[in-house]
Amino acid sequence: MIQINTLGIFLELCAKSVLNDQTQSGTPERSVFGSILLSSNLDMKEKKALLNEYITAGIKTFGNTLVFLLYLIAKHPEVQEKLNNEISRLAPAVRQVHQHYQ
Repeated sequence: MIQINTLGIFLELCAKSVLNDQTQSGTPERSVFGSILLSSNLDMKEKKALLNEYITAGIKTFGNTLVFLLYLIAKHPEVQEKLNNEISRLAPAVRQVHQHYQ
């Protein structure tokens, strides 16, 4: 069976892209990813591990924030109405579907 390390391949491509962008731009200002990738005291395996941790932490943080946002919207019908009005104004051609749960 062939195993493909998708995350490893993705991080390798990201690393090459960030390094290429930073060397072409010539700007001394670095992103967190750029700082990790350009660090000379880490090997590529350690760099990939650190990038993986940052991506995973970002996904978890975003997920938690989104869940809390949806909870707050669900608790406040006036906010739901404002959101519905705004969406209807921005996308009037979209057919609205309403389901009422009891």
